[in-house]
Amino acid sequence: MLFPQLPVSDGPSRCVPHAPEPGGRGYLRRARPAILKMLGHNNLFRRTVQARLEKGIEKRAGIRHFVRARIRRDGEGYAVGATGEHGSGILKPMVRADGLIILPEEAATVRQGDTVTVQLRDDSLERLPTPRF
Repeated sequence: MLFPQLPVSDGPSRCVPHAPEPGGRGYLRRARPAILKMLGHNNLFRRTVQARLEKGIEKRAGIRHFVRARIRRDGEGYAVGATGEHGSGILKPMVRADGLIILPEEAATVRQGDTVTVQLRDDSLERLPTPRF
């Protein structure tokens, strides 16, 4: 049994947690790439972009964190912020998320204005408000 509050290893065993929120994140990180590989695809992972963090985030050092995020374009590129509360049963922030902020293991604090890597959930940032024709 997996517990949503405990980190899941990126080692040889691949598991998807049973709770809805960590299960969705686990699907994007583990199950989806595995399924695509079995189907013969070469591009297995979602696109990542560099974005400016709108509000600082604190975490435990030594563990890579994937934080649900809303990302938007601004005059300087991309800006990103966390979607809200975190917990295995809190679904609203997961539904609002456009991507995942990837915080490296060595960082304990990421400050407002720092550049972070964000894995996009879909291609909605590339869509235009009006057609080009």
